Amino acid sequence: MSVIHVNQIKTQIQRIFKDLIDLSDISNSSQESKENFFISRGLAAYSIYYLANITPKEAATSITDGGDDNGIDAIYFDNSNKKLYIVQSKWIRDGIGEPENGDVKKFVAGVRDLFNMEYDRFNMKIISKKN
Repeated sequence: MSVIHVNQIKTQIQRIFKDLIDLSDISNSSQESKENFFISRGLAAYSIYYLANITPKEAATSITDGGDDNGIDAIYFDNSNKKLYIVQSKWIRDGIGEPENGDVKKFVAGVRDLFNMEYDRFNMKIISKKN
């Protein structure tokens, strides 16, 4: 993916999710780090926003990224269609590369733990969605 495409995606995420993505758990980070967290979380929210056809605000509340997220960055259950969306996102600033193997394995293990209802392996953002 070219830098032009990456910048278009970044701009769209910033436009749609401005002031909607919670970053309170990373308040001690540098401005660059905060921006990367915002874009990565925004990418997860955008996936749900697009696939589930919900509002940006609803998609932003699906974010579960943070410590002890077990590789799961967003969860949304569409009750009317009985679909569960589980997202793991990685923002790669230059558009070259792919998620690390360890990140993929962590996500798979997280999905397995979620389906086995092993909530002690998750943060409060995920635990609050268990119903």
